[in-house]
Amino acid sequence: MNKAKLPYIKSIHDFDFSFQPSIDQRRVKEVLSSRYIHNGEILEKFFFWVPRW
Repeated sequence: MNKAKLPYIKSIHDFDFSFQPSIDQRRVKEVLSSRYIHNGEILEKFFFWVPRW
């Protein structure tokens, strides 16, 4: 990160979900919790979903 000389460091916790409303904040938080590992679920189900329009 230092070599890239980026002006600041951001994480997913800094993401503005209101700026991109098509991203489901609930799903992102679920993946971040790593609960799917404990439950033995496949991570791909969180990323490949049909959007609810």
